Amino acid sequence: DMDTDQLNAISIDQTSVYIERANMSDGAERDVYINLVLRQVEIFSSCISSPDQNCEDRIGTLSCKAVILRKLNMHHEVIETVNEFMNLCATTNSSVNVNWVLQSIIAKANAHLKLKEWQTALDMLRPLYEACKEKHHGYCYFVAAGISRAQYELQNYHEASLEGVRAV
Repeated sequence: DMDTDQLNAISIDQTSVYIERANMSDGAERDVYINLVLRQVEIFSSCISSPDQNCEDRIGTLSCKAVILRKLNMHHEVIETVNEFMNLCATTNSSVNVNWVLQSIIAKANAHLKLKEWQTALDMLRPLYEACKEKHHGYCYFVAAGISRAQYELQNYHEASLEGVRAV
């Protein structure tokens, strides 16, 4: 018999295959793979509504869902999911995984970049850079690169180049 971790690994592997195929397809075929991915997300998300799930599990599921939606280039859905994630984080007494929060905010900012909402992305990323610099160096590149892109698109070329150097 398989344990829960093995089943989760299979489910994650299957989701990765569906994401890859969705991104290599278009039209009706892409829709089929997106629906398969979203079905997997639904299976993960069914845990959210389960009364025996604790808040941390629901938060983790939403964080995972945001990452999957980002990989599918479903930008509006990423923003909605991260908003739901942040609302849940704000209303819980549980401790929240800082990496999930940073990944979620970066995913949302990147969704705004993809939607060409440069100022919104910039406003989200600027305060993150200092936090990353202090304790979470691994995220500095993504934040600085996002700031650089937003500054460039807003025609703030000097600031864009400074952030680009920081990213490197």
